[in-house]
Amino acid sequence: MLRRLFVIVFCLPGLGLAAGIQWQAWSPEMFTRAAREDRLVLVDVTAQWCAFCKKMDLETYTDPEVVALIRARYVPVRMDEAAFPEWVARYPARRPLTLVFDAQGRERVRKAGYLKPRWMLWLLQAMLEEARP
Repeated sequence: MLRRLFVIVFCLPGLGLAAGIQWQAWSPEMFTRAAREDRLVLVDVTAQWCAFCKKMDLETYTDPEVVALIRARYVPVRMDEAAFPEWVARYPARRPLTLVFDAQGRERVRKAGYLKPRWMLWLLQAMLEEARP
């Protein structure tokens, strides 16, 4: 209960802080940052109406291992589909939608739907392993 209250009180909807993740807005500069810092870009496409998006915020994006890995190796970007209708057309999958891009802007993975913390951790680790030369 206390954990849920913390998330509700201290997390800003859309962009902002969620369990130590500093979500950024979508911009071309995120790829520049990813290249400079040798990171991948994690994009979380959400919708206000999406119950599983909220569940991921409360469970997956508060998991200490997931948060630590994202903070250490990813540029985290959050997009609300209402603000990006072109993304709805490009990615008509269900929400939440998790995307990983490399620093050159190439899509590496696309996963629609809820990801449990352990699944998200496996996905993020696999992307890092695959990105190594």
